[in-house]
Amino acid sequence: MFRITHGQGFQLDFDNGVTVSVQFGGGNYCKNHDTDTGWRDIMESPDAEVAVMICLKHPLQTIWLTQECCPEASDIGIGGQTPSDVLRILAWAAQYVVDR
Repeated sequence: MFRITHGQGFQLDFDNGVTVSVQFGGGNYCKNHDTDTGWRDIMESPDAEVAVMICLKHPLQTIWLTQECCPEASDIGIGGQTPSDVLRILAWAAQYVVDR
């Protein structure tokens, strides 16, 4: 599943239940952090803020995996990720084995 998030970035849902959020608009931890991005047809950034999670519906809960994927992350998201970093994170998330 692909999802656009408020014109700031996107999310990908993998078959294993893991979601990766890639955000690069104003307020996100990237070069556009202090930019009033508003609505634009195209927005660019050399880096992005990324979060990795499992979103449970019952019970409604989010399990954050960002620090498991990226040990250097200090929070539920990690900023300053390059396209190569994002590709590595996406590959990790797609291969993650979810214990259910």
